[in-house]
Amino acid sequence: MGCYLSVLSRFLAARVSRSPFNLAASRTVTQSFTSTQFPSIARMADQILDQVRDLAEGQIDFEGQKLADLLATLVLSASGALAFLVGFFLQDIKLAVYIGLAGTALTFLLVVPPWPFYKRHPVKWLESNGTGIRNVATIEKSG
Repeated sequence: MGCYLSVLSRFLAARVSRSPFNLAASRTVTQSFTSTQFPSIARMADQILDQVRDLAEGQIDFEGQKLADLLATLVLSASGALAFLVGFFLQDIKLAVYIGLAGTALTFLLVVPPWPFYKRHPVKWLESNGTGIRNVATIEKSG
C-alpha cells in the first residue's frame, strides 16, 4: 500500500506544480508523506521509480536508430502479411486481428526499450577547442 501512496503522492505533486517532470517537488512530497509512515517502502518505491526513469531515458546511437526502424518495418510487415493470409484462408477476422495485435506488441517490445544491441556504435564527439563564439563575424547595417 505504501508503494501506491508513493506513486499517488508523486502524481499529485507533479499536478500541483504544473510540471509533470518537476521531480524535486514530487520527491519532497513523497518523502514527507511516506517516509514518516513507511520508511522502507518509500525507499523501495524511490529505487524502483529511479530504475524505471533510467530505463525510460535510455539512449541509443544512430546505427541503433536505423536498426530499430528496420526491425519495426520488418516485424510489422511480416505480422501484417501473416495476419492477412491467416484471416483470408481461414476466413477468421478475429484471429487475423489477434495476430496483428501480437505483431504490434512484439514490435513494441523489440523497438521501444533501449536494448544493448542498439548501443554498439557510440558516437565519438570532437573535442571542444574552447573558443566559443568569439570568432564570429559581425554584420553592420549601413545607412
